Amino acid sequence: MLKNSNPARPRMRLVVSAIAFGLMSAVALAQDTSSSVTGRVLDGEGKPVAGAVVEILHTPSGTRKVVTTDENGRYSSKGLRVGGGFVVSVTKDGMDATKADDVELRLGEVGTVNLIMGGGEEVLGEVVVTAARTSDLFDSTKMGAASNVTRDQIDALPSINRSIEDYVRLDPRLVQVDKDRGGISAAGQNNRYNNITIDGVSSNDEFGLNDSGFASLGNPISIDAIEELNINVASYDVSQSDSTGANINAVTKSGTNEFKGTVYGVYRNNNWVGDGTSNTNFTGFDDETTYGLTVGGPILQDRLFFFLAYEKFERSAPAPSVNRRIVGGVSSQFVSDADLAAIAARAQVLGFNIGQSSLSALSTTDEKIIAKVDWNINDQHRASVRYGRTPGQTQRTPDIGATSVSTADHWYFDNIVNKNLTGQLYSDWNDSFSTEVSLSRADYSSIPQNASFTPQVTVRVNNGVDQVVFGTERSRQSNVLESNTSVGFLKGNYFIGDHTASFGVDYKKNDTFNLFLQDTNGTYSYSSIADFQAGRINRYQYNFPVTSTDRNSVAANFALKSYGFFLQDNWVVNNNLTVNYGFRYDQPSLAERPKFNQAALTAFGYDNSETLDGNYVFQP
Repeated sequence: MLKNSNPARPRMRLVVSAIAFGLMSAVALAQDTSSSVTGRVLDGEGKPVAGAVVEILHTPSGTRKVVTTDENGRYSSKGLRVGGGFVVSVTKDGMDATKADDVELRLGEVGTVNLIMGGGEEVLGEVVVTAARTSDLFDSTKMGAASNVTRDQIDALPSINRSIEDYVRLDPRLVQVDKDRGGISAAGQNNRYNNITIDGVSSNDEFGLNDSGFASLGNPISIDAIEELNINVASYDVSQSDSTGANINAVTKSGTNEFKGTVYGVYRNNNWVGDGTSNTNFTGFDDETTYGLTVGGPILQDRLFFFLAYEKFERSAPAPSVNRRIVGGVSSQFVSDADLAAIAARAQVLGFNIGQSSLSALSTTDEKIIAKVDWNINDQHRASVRYGRTPGQTQRTPDIGATSVSTADHWYFDNIVNKNLTGQLYSDWNDSFSTEVSLSRADYSSIPQNASFTPQVTVRVNNGVDQVVFGTERSRQSNVLESNTSVGFLKGNYFIGDHTASFGVDYKKNDTFNLFLQDTNGTYSYSSIADFQAGRINRYQYNFPVTSTDRNSVAANFALKSYGFFLQDNWVVNNNLTVNYGFRYDQPSLAERPKFNQAALTAFGYDNSETLDGNYVFQP
């Protein structure tokens, strides 16, 4: 069901209908950061054992959950750690205890462990862990189409770029759309329709400029810090939102009772890469170096744990060919040293220090920092807090080409920083009711670091055929992008008999500040060196200068909010059939509207001031 507050908005209804359809066809697992287990306890005759005490113990950390079976012998526990090393044991007075060892529980999936208790002697129970099975095509508890990449698979799979993209492609429905710039397409969708989360916190490029879809310059997290990946293309769970492509969710490692650490390094040289089909040398990079470490362990045995990870990536890449042109197979300099010297001398008089026009290499650096604390508050409550930071910097050299030369004061560095903080609380209030609470904040900034703060100047040479460009690049003179995303999530799970009811709310707010004005320092063009020396301007562009006091009035500055409400029931009809049904309601809110542009309405028949505010999406 789709509702629009104004029936005279056919175009807006079409847009929102498309969004609603996309959400219903492929929703995202935005909040799963834990595992779950369920099952039945039976006696030797196959009858349910009521009132049996089931202990779920994560042996590496001592994390312990205790639940009691109901009248049908069923039990359920959510909010568990991800991975292996679980022992599920059951006891009851008058019956011998039994247990299942080495149980693996997967991220975002429900593991099933059924146990059989003997009347007079210990019997090892039948163990069926659905989350760990990879050979079964059909599973009565599985909803939709999802896959997991475990830590063992991550360790075993070679990856040249050490990127999440290399690992999620183990799911055949995902493909990498660009080997150089990155980006993943799920079932043919645009890669910007994906939702990428780490420990439940968004790692998306919320503004949509980065080709990879990440909110960082490179990979948003070190592969060595990941415990497991969950790739979801079509999963039917009403708690999921914020995607019409794939949801890629990663959970980071946690500390255990044993101190563990790694130190690693990776080096690549361009000589190790094969030449192209035309025997051309590889020029993607000169050399790349990656080094890092991880360490985790107990702060308080069985109670408090820490995990730290640091990684740095450095790349030196060939600089673009500066002031060279190939004619008839011969490479030659097209702007003479004398012309460059004359331009530099006149620029010096005007207060420009244009610097050199040659460059040996381009540099890129990228860091990844993670600090995480896990706290077993008691057997009923577990909490986790993680901080992450990924600063990156890469050098840009605009206006260098076959007919254009730019100088050092025209080049700049792209500085991209993503910081995030997330916390989760998992609580069992009794054998039937549990809750999951998640709060996160992600801050993204992209602010260029200019080599100068001057106008941009272009001087034509060689009778106007070629040009020399110096000064602050026109699009970087007033350029700031900041995005802050806050997410809250609350989910309750009520377990009774064959049913598990889930209900809750989620909230997302994205604050965007985008200052993008060209020519605020001015952009000047001269038809020749003689005109430049004489001060005869051929073309002039100027926007009013932007100061710290008035930049808010000229920048795009808005907040998009989204409220979600959901309710569902998971009904285990029998061992061969599980039915999942429910609904989700989403309400976007956007108070600010763009200024009305009559020219856009006249040319395209579209009111540019319209937004999604006032619409909602109801998904059964």
